[in-house]
Parts: sequence; structure tokens; C-alpha cells
Amino acid sequence: MASENSNLLIAACWYHSLGFRVVPIPARSKAPVLKSWQTLALEPHEFATHFPDDSNIGLLLGDPSQGLIDIDLDHPKAVELAANFLPDTGMIFGRLGKPRSHWMYRVPGGLKTRKFAAPKPFGMLFELRSTGCQTVVPPSVHPSGELIDFLEQGDPSWIDGQLLISRLEALETAVRAHLGLPPAEAKQPASTPAVPAQPFYKPQAAGNSEYAIAALQAEAEAVATAAEGTRNDTLNRAAFCIGTLIGGGEINQVEAEAVLLQAATAAGLPENEARKTMASGIKSGIEQPRSRPQTPSADHLGHIDISCFAAAASASGSAVAVLDEPAAEPAEEEIAKPHEQFPEKFLDVPGLVGEIIAYNRRNAERDQPALALLGAVGMMCALAGRKIRDERGNRTNLYLVGLANSSSGKEHARKINRIILDELNAEAIQGAEDVSSDSAIISQLVSHPVRFYMFDEFGMFLRNLSGKYTSPHMVNVVSLLMKLYTSADGVYRGKAYSDESANKTIIEPCMSLYGTTVPESFWDSLTPESMSNGFIGRLIVVEGLPVLHRTRRKVEAPPPSILEQVSWWLKKTAGDPIQNMVRPALDLVPTTPEADEIFEQLNAEAEYHMARGDNGVCSIWGRAEQKACRLALVYAASRDPKHMVIDREAAEWACGFAHWTTERVITGAESHVSETPVEKARKRIVSIIKTHIRRFKRPMGRSELVRATQWLTGNERRDAVEGPGAGRHHHRGGARHRYPSGDLLRVATYSRGR
Repeated sequence: MASENSNLLIAACWYHSLGFRVVPIPARSKAPVLKSWQTLALEPHEFATHFPDDSNIGLLLGDPSQGLIDIDLDHPKAVELAANFLPDTGMIFGRLGKPRSHWMYRVPGGLKTRKFAAPKPFGMLFELRSTGCQTVVPPSVHPSGELIDFLEQGDPSWIDGQLLISRLEALETAVRAHLGLPPAEAKQPASTPAVPAQPFYKPQAAGNSEYAIAALQAEAEAVATAAEGTRNDTLNRAAFCIGTLIGGGEINQVEAEAVLLQAATAAGLPENEARKTMASGIKSGIEQPRSRPQTPSADHLGHIDISCFAAAASASGSAVAVLDEPAAEPAEEEIAKPHEQFPEKFLDVPGLVGEIIAYNRRNAERDQPALALLGAVGMMCALAGRKIRDERGNRTNLYLVGLANSSSGKEHARKINRIILDELNAEAIQGAEDVSSDSAIISQLVSHPVRFYMFDEFGMFLRNLSGKYTSPHMVNVVSLLMKLYTSADGVYRGKAYSDESANKTIIEPCMSLYGTTVPESFWDSLTPESMSNGFIGRLIVVEGLPVLHRTRRKVEAPPPSILEQVSWWLKKTAGDPIQNMVRPALDLVPTTPEADEIFEQLNAEAEYHMARGDNGVCSIWGRAEQKACRLALVYAASRDPKHMVIDREAAEWACGFAHWTTERVITGAESHVSETPVEKARKRIVSIIKTHIRRFKRPMGRSELVRATQWLTGNERRDAVEGPGAGRHHHRGGARHRYPSGDLLRVATYSRGR
């Protein structure tokens, strides 16, 4: 049995308020197990019995839920193109591995389930799912372990069935074209009669809600276009639906009856027969009143106690408040999203990088697409190091950082790279897994000036930037990394010693780095100083998925195609054998004028932000175009190593990736970087609450906040939430009121008699 404050209970009540029938689903499953679930009609007082805290929740589709339709996008290309074809709707959801994969609509009169499939090996492209089906909805957990979450949370849009079918057929044609397939054979559209040319009379009485008017219009159209033999049944269902809104005070009964009668007679029903059918349906509906959908709140959750924290934006960005009135939905732009889903388009890299990504993901027990990309890009950086350059002197050395939780698969990309390199005995370019000092790195680069370092727990370097655990030799490592980053097209001259044999000089060193760490170590290490000194600006940072479901897999041997390409690059020399005291004759990779324009556009945007930002923003945006140029070199080398060119395709990918990662770092930094410990704790609390609201679409409870901030003492939490020195309490009327000195929270906690 679920507890009163269960997320599932809150969600079930909200779905019920929209007129949808809910179905209990076992934990991390997609299929109901109850017999006759297709006809299940649970009421709110039954939810607690049927929805354990760890269960999933499904919605019946089609007729049981007032024409609810789910467009289930299966193929990644369908997910990518859907927004170009599908009508706007208020309810879109998905999971991290496949966001925006479910688009929900209401269709007057309903539609039949229809599958849009392609030949093998492509399989199902997408489905129109209706009566007889159900869909697992937020806040359920997918069998993969990913949380199903909203991208748009509201009432699904009413839409004409034939219009929806035409949009889906256009989407099918576009997806098939991208896959190199001919258009599907023409099919007869689902049986949805044409919508009348003229809209029905629109109620004008004061007090009619826009929601109810739209619902009435849709139901009237369904009645008017009902096929012979279904007209009475359609009218009865429409009358019942509108009757529930009449009972809820959303629309005037006299005007609603007039509209439905007009539609019934337009369909060919005799007036007397229509009036009787309509009266019966409206009477039954009035006995089960409902109001227009609201964001989940205490108003429509009845006995469920959700005394909690809610969002309220302020101009300063402190966007969390706890109110005793229903919580408003937080605006999307108010919620910092450093963990925003990684765009799948950046995974589409032709050639060696793409093949390594695919090999990585086939063998991953926990699939981390973004980290697979970083690992493959790092490999390409090392293979092409000291061998190619662009017309502006850029090389392929990059510093890549992947953020992921412990036990979420962040080590897999390093493992895959080492398997490939070890298979070819490429020990020379592999850097040590750990370094004790800057001199250790220099020593390795002297012996071989191209090195690929793959570090776990990269946070140990970042903590030195925060000044908390500073050790001199590690500070020197950070300083060395910054110098090597900019010395790839020149000469690195190390420290001067009295013993000249100890002085080190390296011509065009190419050190590439792929490090991983947990997100907290990265974000907590950032300070105003580390943001402005240039090191963070040199990093390309991507956050992976949270802890995922594990799939046991045996690691296969590297494909021959990958080994052949890596071997080709390892054997390729830049004029002379690689030596640290010989300037290599690098291959020049030309840049097309179209690509130059794209780089200039990114540079112009960077200049704009630098002119308006602080030192930290300037430092990060100042490196964006340089990183894009290096990424474009990697793209060109991966795509065709024998005919390399940086064209529009390479520039668009590189600039898009550099722009996206730059914005993510700045957004995350704005939510974490602080001048004082109290302000740092405050920002972290705000981030925790915003993440909770974004994920669960509801306010955060006090006990939930305490559990999520156990790293703080009670006094530290109070100071962060209410401001230093706060804590004066006054009791009145069974409730406790706090008068905070800070600007973060206002609190009114319902005592419920305790």
C-alpha cells in the first residue's frame, strides 16, 4: 500500500482529474498483470491499495480515457524528426535514453491503433496507440532503470483524427527517406469522418472555462461526424463527459445541451431521440463532477498531505519558496539544467569515432552514450596527434571530462580504449593512469611527445583548483596542463635548473586527456578563481546518465575495421619518426569557406557573451571556438583520413558540440559557484529542489529536503535556507511560522494537529 505522500498517489490523482483511467503496473515493468485491466475503472479512494510505492502507473488509451491517443516513437530518427511534423500538445514524456518519445493527444471519436513499421533491420518506426492499449507514464521507472519523466506536462491537445493521421504519414515518409527507404504503400486513413466545415455554436455565458468550451467543441464534432450505428453511443459518451464538467461548475448546462443537440441533429438523429440520450448521459456525468485540470496541489489531492516546498522565481535567481497556497508550475527557464539530456545528433560521427562508439555501446553493461563519444574522440585526438593541423595552426589535443555517478559505467570508455590499444601493442601513446607530479608527465612526453591520459577520479585535480586540499606538486600538474594545451603548435620549455641536463624542452607536445569523476566533485570544486584562470575553459565537459540498469554482457574483441584504422594511424608518421626534438611535417587539413563562416558565427556569439559576462564567463566562452576547431579536425580525420577536409558538415558538428558543452558548464557553474560556504550550500539546496520539481513535477517535502541534505548540520541547513542568524520561531493556531532573514525561502508548515 502506498503512503499518503507517495509520488504515485499524487500522479494518479492528477491523471484522474484529467479524465484518464489509471492502471497499476509492477515495478520496472511495462505490462499490467491484473485480469481485465482493459475495463479497470479505479476511483481515488482505491489508489492507495493498488499502487505500492515502488510500482509503475499506466493510462488506458482510447475510449476509456476520453479519446486519449499515444504516439509512441520507437526509432531514434522518428524521435529526432517528430517535432517537425507532429502538432503541438501539452503532454510529452520519455526517458533519458529516449526523451520526447511519447506524444499524447485527445481525438474526438477516437482512432484505431496503427503501427508504422519498416522492413528489417529497421523494424518499428512508431505507433499510434488507442483503445485496447495502455501506456506507462511518469513517474514510473522504465525496465532499463531510467526514470520516465515529462518534457511537457499538461492536458493533451484535442486534435482532429484525420489531421493527426496525415501528420503521422508525413513523419513516416521523412523517417523512411532518412533511412534510405522508399515511401510506404498508401493506406486507407483510419475511420474518422470529416469535420464539419463550420464550427458549432460557442457558448458565451459568463463562467464557462476555456477548457470546458474546447472539450464541448471536440465532443460536438465527434457526435456530428459519428458513423451510422454509432451515433447514439457517441452522443451518450459525449453527454457524460460534458456532464462531469457541468457538475464541476465549468460550463453552463443549458448552453452545453444546445451545442450537443445541434451536433446530434447534424449527424441525422431525430431531436426527441437525441434529447433522451443526451439527458441520460448528462445526468450520469453530473453525478461524477470534475473540474479543469490543475497542477497537482492540495486542492485536488484531498486527504493527501503535501505540506512542502514549491517553486517561486525571483529576479535574483533564488527560485524556491514554500507556500501555503497551491504551487505554481515552475517555468522551464527557471530551472538550472546542467544535466540536460545529451543530444543524440552529436553521436553521429562518421568513420573511426562512430565505429568506436558503436563498439563501446554494444559491449556496455550500462550504456553511457555521451561518455562513449568522449572516449572515442579522445582516442582520435591521440591517434592524429602531431600528424595533422588546420590552416590556423590548431592541433587535435583536447581535454575531455565525463561526469557520472559511481557504478554507472563511467569507466567503460577507458576500458574500451585500452582494449583497442593493447590489442595493437600501442603502449607508447598511453599515458599513466595516475601521476604523482608534473615532472612525471614531462618525463613521459619527453620519451614520446604524443600521450593519451585516461584518468579516473579526475576530481583530485579539480579539488586543487578550489584550494581546499592543495598540495604543491598537484597544483603544478594543473599549471602544466594549461601550458601543454597551448604549446601543441609550438615549443614547451620546462623549468630551468642549474643542472642543464635536467632542463626539458618538447617540440609540439600533444597531450590528450579523458578524465572521469562524479558530478559532485566537479561542480563542488568550482570557485570564482578556477572559473577565471582558464583551466575550466580548456575542458570539454559532458554529464552522463544517472545509475542505469545493468545488462550482463561479454566484451567482444575489437572489430577488424577498428583495428585496421587505428593501426593505419599508429603507423602514419609526420615526415620523420616522432621525436620530441624534431618539428614534425604535419598534413594540412583545408577548411572550406562555408565552414569558416560557421566558425565565425560561433566566434561572434562568444564575443557577445564575453562582452557582457564576468571573468569566469569570458574565460569559458573565450575557448569555445578554439575547441570547435580542434573538434572539427577530429571529425575530418575520423570521416576520411586519406582525404581530410573541414567542410560545413564537420564545422556544424564541431561548433554545435562546443556551443552545447560551453552553455552546460556555464549553466551548471551559475548554480554552484559561490563566494562563501553559506552561499554555496544555498545554491546546492536550490539545485536539489529544482531538480526534484523538474523530475517529479511537484513540490518537495520538508523531510525529503532533509534527507537530501544530510551533508549539512541542522544549523548549516537553517543558515543556508533562511539566512545567517535566522531561526526565531513563533507558534500560532497549531502551525509554526518562520520569519526568515534570507531571501531563499518562506515557510508555512501545516502541523495537522501535531
